[in-house]
Amino acid sequence: MKTLWTKQQENDFFIKSLELAKPEKLFYVTKDGRYYAYWPKNYKGREE
Repeated sequence: MKTLWTKQQENDFFIKSLELAKPEKLFYVTKDGRYYAYWPKNYKGREE
């Protein structure tokens, strides 16, 4: 299976994006203040 991008490309994308936008605009934020690009499969909190 061909991947869309590597982990390094994903990391570079988000670092570059942080130059243009605040983390709250790029990531999901949990109630305890953690930032996620994707909700983890085992996440049990509220997803907004």
